[in-house]
Amino acid sequence: MSVLEIIDQEENADNKYLLLRLCTENFAINVNYVKEILAHDSELTTIPGSPPYILGVVNLRGAAIPVIDLRIKFGLKSSFADENFRIIIIEYQSENIKIKIGALADKVLDVVYVAPNDFSDAPKLSANWKAEFINGIFRLDERFIISLNIDKILEYDEKLFLGEALDYNDQ
Repeated sequence: MSVLEIIDQEENADNKYLLLRLCTENFAINVNYVKEILAHDSELTTIPGSPPYILGVVNLRGAAIPVIDLRIKFGLKSSFADENFRIIIIEYQSENIKIKIGALADKVLDVVYVAPNDFSDAPKLSANWKAEFINGIFRLDERFIISLNIDKILEYDEKLFLGEALDYNDQ
């Protein structure tokens, strides 16, 4: 059974999180944002002049979907792609339009249920990225998992993504 089949079988996804690895750190994305997961060998078309963390666009059933490397965006070390790499297709609402983007992950780990009271605020530490990118942290086994705030992470690039989506839709 695939990760997306597990997500689809659940009635309430509000407390379900897709676990993913970026470098050596584990992160979580609420499954309500996750639309599908692509294999590592999906062909990317680069976009000249785009920021370094935008890897290009992937063809998803005829639609050009921008793909970002969260490792670069967060100031983490990047590595060469292997068979574990995945592109997580994320859909989020921006005003009156739904935007799909791809996020590169070193590995997709699991889908887990996290009760709201299992979350704690992220510690106020210096980081290469903004604290508002984090919804909170929770503990799973002996590791802390950082829950990502997809809306805040992507709103900084929204005009770029909207421009890409509008350009593609005009064709």
